[in-house]
Amino acid sequence: MSDSFMKEFYVQLMSNASTTEFPSNRANSFKNRLPYPLQFKEHGWKVGVTSVALPEAPRKIKLDDPYLFHIGWITLWDYQNTIYVDESVHVRETDFQAPPKTGTEFFNAVRDRYLWHLNDDSIPDQRFHKKGDTDQWLYMVMDRAKDGMGRLDNSRTSTTIQINHSPRYPKFSIGLELAKAMGWVKLGRLDSGKLGYVLGPNLRKEFNDNTLPRAVDVLTPVGNGDEMYYKIDAEALHLSAFINWVFMDLDGSYERAFGNNRRPLYLYSNAMRSMVVGNQVTDLMERSLTRWRRDTLHLTRRNICWCVVMCWTLLRRKWLRTTGH
Repeated sequence: MSDSFMKEFYVQLMSNASTTEFPSNRANSFKNRLPYPLQFKEHGWKVGVTSVALPEAPRKIKLDDPYLFHIGWITLWDYQNTIYVDESVHVRETDFQAPPKTGTEFFNAVRDRYLWHLNDDSIPDQRFHKKGDTDQWLYMVMDRAKDGMGRLDNSRTSTTIQINHSPRYPKFSIGLELAKAMGWVKLGRLDSGKLGYVLGPNLRKEFNDNTLPRAVDVLTPVGNGDEMYYKIDAEALHLSAFINWVFMDLDGSYERAFGNNRRPLYLYSNAMRSMVVGNQVTDLMERSLTRWRRDTLHLTRRNICWCVVMCWTLLRRKWLRTTGH
């Protein structure tokens, strides 16, 4: 290789390459077999790390209870004879192809799953989701979340349907473990003075036309003004279809509950003497440009530190990291 033909070139090393020859390769210590030897016959060649790319760490919700949401709706099965039926879907973590990265993405993933089942009719027709010829819906409208806020819109939800002479209502229940983790419920004082779960800081009631409807779908009120609009039992938080619900701080609460999958990277060199002072290893990427692109962390060295090389047939790169990073 002559520098009259080439002044510089780049070699890309990947932790998931050469795994047949080096099965013990891992993210922070790996070897790569080059397709052919690199021989540096002329003087003056040097090598240095220019950039490092680190994919996001996989994250799981990791709840003991796999039950996240149970959403129910009513379908007008026979339009001519006005026959209604109950339908529902359970949403679990295993339903997601990949773990959501933010609370907003999580809320929208649940919404997409819900809408997929809602519209999975053999004969797709808007009439099957409306009460007769009215403009009332037979399901709760789950608005798409944006900027960490989601909304359950019941402004047009029908609450007067009967099946076999029994009242039926759209349902929206959240697993209690998830509700606690997201701040939708919290421990507090019940009306009886006893400790119990009450509505949390990240879930807010919203009333249509500033009126207080008499909700009877989750708890039957004893008298006027006794409406709770929600019920919390040992398994879930159940929300009423008579009012709207606003889910707040989705991103912040999701990160606090399940962590941040953007892990820090510490890259050191214990081979380059110029980087070791007093037998102490210094951070090789201490002064670097950092950016995220397509869920990958890219570190680019401002001032590359070089060391002299002669010949390479096998490249090994070992990155020392602090525990857990």
